[in-house]
Amino acid sequence: MFEMPVSRSEFKRDMQIQLDPPVENFPIRLFVLRPNDVTPDYVSWLNDPSVNQYLECRFATHTIESTRKYVESILTSPLYLFLGIRSGLSGNHVGNIKLGPIDRHHWTGEVGILIGNKSVWGQGIARSAINMMAEIARAQLSLRKLTAGC
Repeated sequence: MFEMPVSRSEFKRDMQIQLDPPVENFPIRLFVLRPNDVTPDYVSWLNDPSVNQYLECRFATHTIESTRKYVESILTSPLYLFLGIRSGLSGNHVGNIKLGPIDRHHWTGEVGILIGNKSVWGQGIARSAINMMAEIARAQLSLRKLTAGC
């Protein structure tokens, strides 16, 4: 399980949140993203200019190996929470949402989101994922403020 402290007074190297079972809210389900979740489809999202046009990943070409290394590095960082997004209808991995870096001094964090599967664009998946991540940030991480940018 991914570890993330649930109170401001507890800070460990690893983070612990409750995603067992995964957090669900129609039309999506969030899950802890792991290196074996990196697939050719996922990597194609990162390399697609129409998907990555507002993301920092647009400046590099990605491979399965480089993406798995990135996911592993985020998974082991105490400053980030990286979750995959599954469609509630199909169960397919359709995107990711990241919280971090988490500022433990000010109790803030930044949210980034990628809906890579273009067939689900416009269905409210990003909105649902952001709402769910905000609830995790507030209830389980005691964060007081989230920001997002493009």
